[in-house]
Amino acid sequence: SGLDTARVAQLVRLGGHIRRLSGMDLEEGVSTRLLIYAATLIKGGMPIARALEAAVIEPLTDDADVQLALRDLIATIYG
Repeated sequence: SGLDTARVAQLVRLGGHIRRLSGMDLEEGVSTRLLIYAATLIKGGMPIARALEAAVIEPLTDDADVQLALRDLIATIYG
């Protein structure tokens, strides 16, 4: 079994928002591979915040300000 549609939609939305961020010091936008990795971690029982930290935030940047902005974006999407 996979993730429910709502969770997948949130990941897709998050990916779209990260890809549209301008002025951020990101080497590249979030890849589909990283989003699938996050989904795999979540499906395996990892809390969403930790999964997104490990699969999205940490691979994208080590800049503390950019990490904070990504966490804020995640908080906006995930509530």
